[in-house]
Amino acid sequence: MTSSIGVILLVALAVLLATVAGAYVLSSIDELEQDEPRAMFSLNAEGTTVEISHTGGDAIDGTQLYVTSASRGSLGNYAGTDGQSCQRTLPEVDLGTDCHVPNAANETLYVIWRGSGRGTVLARWPGTGPVTPTATATPAPPAMPATSTATPTATGAPTETATPTATPTPSNQPPVAAFTASRRGRSSNVDLDASAASDPDGTIVSYEWYVGSDGAVDYTGDAVSEANVPSGTAVTLVVTDDDSATASETKTVT
Repeated sequence: MTSSIGVILLVALAVLLATVAGAYVLSSIDELEQDEPRAMFSLNAEGTTVEISHTGGDAIDGTQLYVTSASRGSLGNYAGTDGQSCQRTLPEVDLGTDCHVPNAANETLYVIWRGSGRGTVLARWPGTGPVTPTATATPAPPAMPATSTATPTATGAPTETATPTATPTPSNQPPVAAFTASRRGRSSNVDLDASAASDPDGTIVSYEWYVGSDGAVDYTGDAVSEANVPSGTAVTLVVTDDDSATASETKTVT
């Protein structure tokens, strides 16, 4: 009789512990999801400037909202505390806030929220291609009245001064993104290896892995062991070099 009561008490204790642990895990997941903002943006080009407008959803701290160029890397955050992405500093981003990014209409841009050790792409501008400015007609000079003038005396031609040749400044070459993906048997575990990525004139300082199309950074580093990648899912690698230039490669992992 005593042993039966002991078994019943142990079972009841195990059920209680499992309930408490489950409630804690669900609460942690809910906090992570609540921390990530839900906001909408519209992007339009005005000449060579891209206008990014907050059109609805959560207000966002300007220090956590970044604009990144696919060709130039991070342009900074809205608040201007980590680079200056907008023409003016925007400490708070809410409904109706406009960020003007100059000389970027022909680039691919990403609006990225960064917080809690991760980043999420909130909006994307695909670029419009090179923008050709409209030619402005030059007005003709007004006609001068005819006057009688004396013919000037010819003088010797001035000595021509040689113009020094400007030394071109070498431009940064972007990195090259490349990776391999090896599935472990029939499981969803995949090993990701970016050792084939390179930078012709510098070093790669950042490796970001995007699994699927949700826009969130799932893994970092040049190699990831046992990443969770279901069969048929697209994986994108974005690399950034020491001059903030970026490159990406996308593969569908079977």
